Amino acid sequence: MHALSIFTLAAFALGASALGIEQREETHLETRALPPCAQCPNNDGWWLSEFRPGNPGPPEDQAAMYDPGWLPRAAFTKGYVCYALGPGVSFSSGGLRPPYGHWQRWDDTQVMCWHYWQSTLQFVGAGMTVNSYPAHCTVWILTKGSTARVRVEGVNGAQPQYLPEGNKVEGCYGSYQNTDVGLISIWRG
Repeated sequence: MHALSIFTLAAFALGASALGIEQREETHLETRALPPCAQCPNNDGWWLSEFRPGNPGPPEDQAAMYDPGWLPRAAFTKGYVCYALGPGVSFSSGGLRPPYGHWQRWDDTQVMCWHYWQSTLQFVGAGMTVNSYPAHCTVWILTKGSTARVRVEGVNGAQPQYLPEGNKVEGCYGSYQNTDVGLISIWRG
């Protein structure tokens, strides 16, 4: 630390003391919110010890352009969560680790995949935001904005489910028996 910096800090502390200003730092620890979905049986640690993800091998070439509708092997592999993003929709932030892969398709769509169990992944487009939280034995999705559209496919062989649906703008997909939802498509409507 430079002498000038030390002098400045000391002068501030003396000045604050002379003026009767008390410096206090407060910290608050808050519990992190879990998705409003059915919780893992027993606890997260138990589930993680039982969970065995598949191995899709190395990611396909991420510099190549793919045909519309193309999906990487990870989209069909246990333990991966993949997002097909429509034109004008992009990944904004989030995740505990970088994506497993990111691929472009000729129709201006893209596919991104992560290993399951991430912090919130956020996707944005004009007038919309979609938050997806793939952890704690589920995939929780929240849509914001009138143009946000989401389709969730592959949950225990169920028919595709959509958001928003009526007044419903969020949903829990998958369960501890099957967290693999297959594919989450996000587009502007």
